Amino acid sequence: MRTKITNEAAPSAGGNGFSIIPKTKLLALYKTLLRCRALDDRIAVLGKRHSFRPGKNGWPRLGPSPHAAAVAAIIDLLPGDTVVASAANFIPRFLRGTKANALLASLRSSGDSGGASPYALLKRALNAARTRKRRDQHHIAVFFAGGKSETATLLPEMLHTAAAERLPVIFICRHRSAPAGANNGAKKCGVPAIAVDANDVVALYRVACESIAHARRGNGPTLIECVPWPASLARNGAAAPLDAIQNMERYLAQSAIPFTRAKKKKHVKLISPADASGRTPRSTALR
Repeated sequence: MRTKITNEAAPSAGGNGFSIIPKTKLLALYKTLLRCRALDDRIAVLGKRHSFRPGKNGWPRLGPSPHAAAVAAIIDLLPGDTVVASAANFIPRFLRGTKANALLASLRSSGDSGGASPYALLKRALNAARTRKRRDQHHIAVFFAGGKSETATLLPEMLHTAAAERLPVIFICRHRSAPAGANNGAKKCGVPAIAVDANDVVALYRVACESIAHARRGNGPTLIECVPWPASLARNGAAAPLDAIQNMERYLAQSAIPFTRAKKKKHVKLISPADASGRTPRSTALR
């Protein structure tokens, strides 16, 4: 059953209402989404100049603003937390402080999706979670699953291992189409599996916060499935936009939170995500 998170505007802080998520955090989520879109735009410009296109260098074009899950999950991570993602999934590295120029250079130099295999990435996430649990520092690992079928095949086994060892790890998967319910492998081994609108950064942020707190308390892993909700599921009598930025702009407007609407620019200046989150990322956070 879909959680009605954006059907009603959250009351503004102060006055007669309150906001579960502070205004400053909502605006930080929005600004970080814009910076991810700016990086996408810059890569698109680069592609026209150097025949650099999605698929050729291993990074997928998943649709308009496919980065809501990464923004929601990473924006509040601590410096000691670990993020594991494929080389082609450049947004987590960007959000953790890697310079845009370095990302662009690495994408241009990669001939295919290369890098570590899905199995190696999953093992890396589990080992990072084991290290953090052993040190008992309340740090966690976050794994962003790629779209390869091999990842889907391996994930149930890794979920079972993470659940058996109560590892502080969050698995984030993105689906191109909505699956019929939460992952059965997660349910069988007792791992909470939560399906969330892939284009709703507010919903994703709330689920990520709960999952992060769950892991930090030593309660084990969580699986977050990012799926595109059917357009027939209306919000306030209208179909939801299939774009995270448009969704967020609508949410802010409904919540009476002032913001500067995104404008299309030919050249976009990339700013460190730390300017939005208020925390300077550490380069050691990405493995």
